[in-house]
Amino acid sequence: MNKQSADISKQMPDDAILVEGILDGQTELFRLLAERYAEQLMRMVRRLVPSKEDAEEVTQDALVEAYRSLARFDRQQSSLKTWLMRIAYHMALKHYRQRQKPVPIVDAKQEWLDNLSDEEADEILSDTSLPSGQKQSTHLHTLQTFDL
Repeated sequence: MNKQSADISKQMPDDAILVEGILDGQTELFRLLAERYAEQLMRMVRRLVPSKEDAEEVTQDALVEAYRSLARFDRQQSSLKTWLMRIAYHMALKHYRQRQKPVPIVDAKQEWLDNLSDEEADEILSDTSLPSGQKQSTHLHTLQTFDL
């Protein structure tokens, strides 16, 4: 942190005062919190979200979520910085998971399903001892073989 940033930081009210003010209706104070932590949040988010534009969006979404959830912040459990980082981390993970390309699932039993007669499929579907996933797979395959 350079000297100018340190001087500005000393002039700003501490987190507890800002949080109390925001919760008392002085919502414009949240801008100060956002300015205080946005750069740190962005650096952490960029580790999970390589695209700068996406990372900026995730950081902004995390700040919006923090604003909405501020009443649930408990300073006895963590510092505001830790709480904000946790929100940003979870938002970044959510973004990362949503952007993952689906991995095609190769059905090892595809040949067996292709050669399954309608009678055998009916028998399997009526068997109550089979797990529901296996029944659904057989049922879906049977439906796929019909010409519509």
